[in-house]
Order: sequence, then structure tokens, then C-alpha cells
Amino acid sequence: SPLAVVKKWIEYASPLEAYDPASMSRLAWIFSGELIRDTLGSMYRVVVGFMIGAGLALPLGLAMGSSQRVYAWMNPLIQVLRPIPPIAYIPLSILWFGLGNPPAVFLISIGAFFPVLMNTIAGVRHVDGIYI
Repeated sequence: SPLAVVKKWIEYASPLEAYDPASMSRLAWIFSGELIRDTLGSMYRVVVGFMIGAGLALPLGLAMGSSQRVYAWMNPLIQVLRPIPPIAYIPLSILWFGLGNPPAVFLISIGAFFPVLMNTIAGVRHVDGIYI
């Protein structure tokens, strides 16, 4: 029921232990719940994965958008890899990185790479000549 969901959410968001001023500050105690820790762990993976994916895609997109030679050289490889869904890389990511955060960061990077790359290429190519 919705009430059971709300109760469980409050239980997960509540601190795990009673407040002890000798061991931690009140602010640290407030954010010591299981839900908060899990949310911060997930946000870490999303932010790091997006930064890696976007950090690799932006320079490549700028180069492909501004140079016809780089575009002609890289576009076939990009168009072969782009339709593969990130979920298809799960077995490879587990083989390459094992279990834990690295395969999750890798999959998020792959998921962020192609949209950032394609939009960067389109953005660079559609800049008016007057601004160049």
C-alpha cells in the first residue's frame, strides 16, 4: 500500500543509530541513514560517468564538427558503435572491470558519450559563418 511505501521510505531515510555527540556531529548523524548513503553513492557514479563520457565526447565532437577530414575518418566507427545500447556492454564491463563502481561508471560513460558527441557535432556544424 502507499502507506507502507511511505513508512519504509522514512525508515530508510532515518539514521541507523541513536545520536551520540561524542562520536559525530548532529549534521553527520542526520545524513547517516541508509537512503542518504545509497543516494550519494548513486550520484557519485552518475556524476563521474557523465564527466568521463562528456569529457571524451566534447573534444572529439569539436574536432569532428569543425574538420571534414576528421569527420570522414571517425564517422563510420561512431555510426557502427552508436546504435549498440549501453545495456549490451554489461557482460564486457564485468569482464573488463569486475564488480563494483567501475563497470557502472563505464556504462554511464557510454550512455552519455554518444548523445553529447552527436549534439556537439551538430552544434559546431550549425554555427553561422559570421561567428567563425
